[in-house]
Amino acid sequence: MWRKLCTNFLIVSAIESMAEGINLAKKSGIDSTTWIGMITQTMFAAPVYLNYSNILLKEMFQPAGFAPSLD
Repeated sequence: MWRKLCTNFLIVSAIESMAEGINLAKKSGIDSTTWIGMITQTMFAAPVYLNYSNILLKEMFQPAGFAPSLD
């Protein structure tokens, strides 16, 4: 259980960092799609960055990618 929790924490941290970077790029006049393309083709070419960056850029937040807990 703890391994899963630690791994999920890293994924959520990556998503938050990308969202903050995209927002900063937009507010700075940088094309966020071009910027994400640059970072995901170099330093951050891992699947978590490639997949979630597209979701963030397209603002595809609904529906959530998980079922709500019923307990």
